[in-house]
Amino acid sequence: MLSENEFNLLSHFLNNAFLRREDFSSDKEFDSACERTLKLFRLGVLRSESTKPYRRNMTGSRPRYLILGPFHLSSEAEDVLDHKDYRSYIKDNSRRQWTLGNKLAGLSLLVTVLGLIITFLVG
Repeated sequence: MLSENEFNLLSHFLNNAFLRREDFSSDKEFDSACERTLKLFRLGVLRSESTKPYRRNMTGSRPRYLILGPFHLSSEAEDVLDHKDYRSYIKDNSRRQWTLGNKLAGLSLLVTVLGLIITFLVG
């Protein structure tokens, strides 16, 4: 499940393939967004034709990166962005976690624990 910042980054890439310093209020915020973007790229949530979709700032001042991109959304990211906002994404994902299979697994775990407790009490 994505964090709110990651969800917002994906929303950014829906309309813009690049991440630029001008889009953020501070160098620190931009560097943080760049790190999260590269993490999403390594996880396969974002795609790029380039194997190294960034340009590092070698001057030693200002942000670590000059620009990131171009990035494209994977099908998984497009599915996430079908939700209108982060709250609806969270609400939908929390509902999905309690599928019938997960409920049955939880019930069988509960029965097993109760069986062990009864065994120790009787035995």
